[in-house]
Amino acid sequence: MNNDNIIKAITMLQNKREAIERVPKIADFGIEEVRFIKHILGPWTRALEEVGLKEVNSSYLVKKSRNKSKRRTKRQSRRKNKIKEIVSENEK
Repeated sequence: MNNDNIIKAITMLQNKREAIERVPKIADFGIEEVRFIKHILGPWTRALEEVGLKEVNSSYLVKKSRNKSKRRTKRQSRRKNKIKEIVSENEK
């Protein structure tokens, strides 16, 4: 992604925040503007968090941490299974 586009998306959100004096909603923008912002910054809530207009939801952080832990556990399990498979093939 182009840094100019990132700056433009951030500026659009910040300018709208100043104009309406609250956290902007999707309905505050046109379809093309929303499409552009979401393309550059990701989902609406994450975009607002990225720009600093909204605090990161604690439940999101817990969910993200839990999913990361699950992926790590699953990855370790796959490695162990792969090692067992290789060992059992070598024993034959």
